[in-house]
Amino acid sequence: MQKGVLKGASPEEVVVFWKEIRQIQGEISATSLELNNAFTKVKAMQKALQRTEIPPGEPDQKLHDMKQELMTLMEKLNGNPSKNEIGEKNNPTVKSRVSVAAEGVQNSTYGPTPTHEQSLGIARKELDVLNAGLQVITEEKIPKIEKELEALGAPVVR
Repeated sequence: MQKGVLKGASPEEVVVFWKEIRQIQGEISATSLELNNAFTKVKAMQKALQRTEIPPGEPDQKLHDMKQELMTLMEKLNGNPSKNEIGEKNNPTVKSRVSVAAEGVQNSTYGPTPTHEQSLGIARKELDVLNAGLQVITEEKIPKIEKELEALGAPVVR
């Protein structure tokens, strides 16, 4: 067997990159779960509001806007669900960027290329921004509107 022309990364560097990929994949799973839980809660809050005698207005709009924000975050993480369903090409997502990095070094001892490292770096930045937006929704917006709904006499949503 001949020695390769290109110098690969050290085994330690390859292992570190694999661990980074596993780390971000775990964070993506946690983010996805939190997004789904928030989305379910907002839908339940919409139903609770419908059970009041309050005419449609500002609370409905706030819940609708929040639901749209969550759908946008889901799309940034997973891609457009309509396009996914029919196999249409999506814009790059956090998950697709991590997949590029993971598939490129899977079963390889050469190590990550600059493209793999760049893809993982972009995914990290996008996930951080996405999580910051999700945190605002789950820690500020949802509790605020829960109090508003309670004041309007809507059933409590858990």
